[in-house]
Amino acid sequence: HHEASLLGKYAVIDDDFKKNEGLDDSFLKKMSENSNVTANPKYKNQFSFTNNSTTIILSNGAPATTDTSHGLSRRAMIFSFNHTFTDSEIDRKLGDKIALERAGILNLLIKHYLTYKKRGGFLIPASCKKAQQDWLSNSNTLQFFLNETCVNTKDLTDKVSAQDLFNKYQSFCMSESITR
Repeated sequence: HHEASLLGKYAVIDDDFKKNEGLDDSFLKKMSENSNVTANPKYKNQFSFTNNSTTIILSNGAPATTDTSHGLSRRAMIFSFNHTFTDSEIDRKLGDKIALERAGILNLLIKHYLTYKKRGGFLIPASCKKAQQDWLSNSNTLQFFLNETCVNTKDLTDKVSAQDLFNKYQSFCMSESITR
C-alpha cells in the first residue's frame, strides 16, 4: 500500500535505517526504475502513475542485502562519511548560514542539474565506487567473514578443520549481528 504515498514525490528518505537491517531489494529495484507503478491504497480505488522518486537511505551502517547482482549495484550509489565531528568542529549556526545562502545554493543546484542532464548521468567518484564494492562484498556474509578474519598464508601445510571454521563463522556472525 505504500506505493500510493510516492505519487508526486521526488525523494523518499529513510533516516532511521538500522545497521544490518535487511534491505527490500526487489522493492528498491522497482522504485528506482522510473516506470509505471500501480498503487492500491486501502479503502480507495487502485491507480497507476509514473514513479519519479529517488530512494535515499541514511544509516550509520550499510543495509544488509542478499542481492549482489548488477541490477542492484547499478542502482545503488554509496557515500561514506567517515569523519566524526568534535564539539569544536560543530558549527551551531550552520543552519542560519545556509538559510542566508538559499538563492545561491538553488542556483548551484540548477546549474549542476543541467550539467547532469546534458551529460546523461552522474560522474561517480572513486570513493563511491570503492564504498559500493565494499558494501556488496560485505553483503556476502561468507566473503565478509573470510575478508575480516582469515589469512591466506600461502603455506599448503596450514590447515583448519571445517568444524572449527564453521564455529568461527557462527561466532563472527553473532558478533556482527548478522542474522541472514
